[in-house]
Amino acid sequence: MKNTEQSQVEVVILTRYSSDAQNERSCDQQAIEIEKAIKRLQLPFRVVDRFDDEAVKGAILRRTAVLEMLNRIKGLNGRIKAVVVDSVDRLSRDRENYTLLVRTLRNLGVKLFSASNDFADPDSGNGWFTYGAQALFAEHENREKGARTRRGQRDAVRQGRWRGGPVPFGYDLESAGTGANGRPNHRLVPNQREAAIVRRVFELADREAFGPTRIVRAIHDDESLDPELRAKVKESSIREWLRNAIYVGRYALGKTRAEMRNDRKTLVAKPVDEWEVNDNFCEPIVEQAVFDRVQRQRRRRSRKPNSSTGRFPGVAIKNPLAGLVRCAECRKVLATISGPEYTSKKNGEVRRYDRYRCGDTFSGVCCNRCSVSVADLNAAVFEKIAAEFFGLANLSQLQRLSDEELSECPWVTKLINAVEQDLNNDETDLPKRRESFSTERLKCEERKKQIRQALLDEPSDSPLRADLRKDYREIDDRLTEIDRQLSDLDADLKKKSRAVDQDEILASIREVVRHLQSESASAVNVGLNSFVDGVFVHSDGRIELRLCLAGSQAEQIERDDTSCDRDEPAFGPRRRKLHHRQTEADFDLDTDPFDSTMDFATGHDRFGHLGGEFFKTIELTLPEKQTWPEAHAVEVAKYRISTRRSVKQTAEHFGVSYPTLRKALEIARDEHGFDGTDAAVKALRKPNWAKQNAEAVFHFLQQGNTMKSAEAEFGRSEPTIRKARRIAEQRRRDSSSGAA
Repeated sequence: MKNTEQSQVEVVILTRYSSDAQNERSCDQQAIEIEKAIKRLQLPFRVVDRFDDEAVKGAILRRTAVLEMLNRIKGLNGRIKAVVVDSVDRLSRDRENYTLLVRTLRNLGVKLFSASNDFADPDSGNGWFTYGAQALFAEHENREKGARTRRGQRDAVRQGRWRGGPVPFGYDLESAGTGANGRPNHRLVPNQREAAIVRRVFELADREAFGPTRIVRAIHDDESLDPELRAKVKESSIREWLRNAIYVGRYALGKTRAEMRNDRKTLVAKPVDEWEVNDNFCEPIVEQAVFDRVQRQRRRRSRKPNSSTGRFPGVAIKNPLAGLVRCAECRKVLATISGPEYTSKKNGEVRRYDRYRCGDTFSGVCCNRCSVSVADLNAAVFEKIAAEFFGLANLSQLQRLSDEELSECPWVTKLINAVEQDLNNDETDLPKRRESFSTERLKCEERKKQIRQALLDEPSDSPLRADLRKDYREIDDRLTEIDRQLSDLDADLKKKSRAVDQDEILASIREVVRHLQSESASAVNVGLNSFVDGVFVHSDGRIELRLCLAGSQAEQIERDDTSCDRDEPAFGPRRRKLHHRQTEADFDLDTDPFDSTMDFATGHDRFGHLGGEFFKTIELTLPEKQTWPEAHAVEVAKYRISTRRSVKQTAEHFGVSYPTLRKALEIARDEHGFDGTDAAVKALRKPNWAKQNAEAVFHFLQQGNTMKSAEAEFGRSEPTIRKARRIAEQRRRDSSSGAA
């Protein structure tokens, strides 16, 4: 076919390579091979775009380049007729994903061509078989590579060789010869300086029953240990050490296997008999008996609360909004990204910046790249809750509210109005529903009598008796169902009437207030979950707070129609469970109100049955943080104008750098009208000759001397001499008027 402009087919190229360990030019090389093949075979293809998936596994379906390619194909309204890849495994190494992508492309009127197949037509009999077989082989090859890798790793564990990765604290790598592939082998040997710290950690956990927090403090205060190493010990490290069996010389491989679920790698636990375990993998640092006692202690702490104390073991959550801040695009809980700790040069404070961000942006699954300061968002949420629900400036004022003031707060009023409206709607509809059920019940009773009489009249050997008995059972079951529904109607009405009871509402709100006043982030989180449906962060920076007026009274308000008119769908299950929480000592966990509040707050669909009238969405505006020069511009300028000090002296006074102070002076001059720059301060420092020499000039001219002689006498210009005389004359006029 002749490649004229009219006959050419517009296509796009898709390339991919799997990891950063591979050649970065792999995508370019694939594109070059494809274009060479097109020219060699003289195909009427014109490449209009190219999409590259760099360092992305082939088993992932929703890859960035694939999604961009599909959007581009849809946007060009049928112009793109084909997608070209170097080989089928560049599209996907998962057979199901491959089939789904090919079907999606076919629905868009687009074919898939592979350069390795010499662009065979996938719709032909042989082409269909070839492409399908290659997709199957790509998945098979992927599985075989994994199997070979795992086989080599198991053999390394059996021989006591370190298979790679970070070396555990307390050990060093020692050469153990060369493998069959020519690569050096290594084994673990104790590092005595680090091993001393590991032994001390297990000793504190065993003898003193210390947890990670207290162990860190004890290690940092122990001067017998290496000061450089003990300063690096952190809580997270200790938690890992205490459960790592490598310190008794035991190494287990293959405890989990990785599976791709919804384009996310998920670790699934494997049975113990499938593990590869070497009890003599390396020289132990800790005695087996000590390690076993520590593990028993850790298991006790991970259990549910015992009946004697009612306390939940474990460490409380640190963020009161944990689990509530969500991505508005993909609905997943935002991750808390923490920066490194640093020490302020100004006051020596140890600081760290924490931000909310969607974790799926790093894998390219979600497009929301907006990040929000944890401190700023938490403060804005608390401020808005205090205003909307309690009419206060901040939640710290809750402790001053009396029961009478609490009963008059906006939350109680809005909740009672919403529940009364819902109750009135039900009371209006209830007679019709009861009448409908009652009418149906009468009909069923009449039909039941008829069938009973028919059974009496029908001979015992009649074939109709089986059908009559079946109908009788069905009507009897329906009557039972009608009675249940009538009972549920009455119970629902009583439950909603109870929800309107102001005493009931105040009791539930007092319980929530009790949580919000706690110093424990876990307790505050339980309180917030009672009425906060979620905080949604949008990709354009907007933040929405969604509140539920019903609060913990939501379980009293049931609806028959589950398809409620909510603005947003209900959330999926939350990962936190009841026994993962720990609260302040002043909460009695054995009391019924606390248990009911906890059960409700940890419910993943606690508001799913409510209608839109119980919800309010508020857009939050986070305050724009001022820089130091912006916040202190006027203060700096006024100080310098009054003291007339140099910029360096002023910078030392405020404890900031020279450029920072310069910026503050410029802002004060340009935006606030206070000029403390060098030129202005120099003008203030310059002496006024006319004021200082006014009397001398006046007496000189009074003696009959001319202006020319005064210029020569004082070495000043005529305007300056005249100004000095005017000042002297003004002083005399002021003096005489004052005496009068």
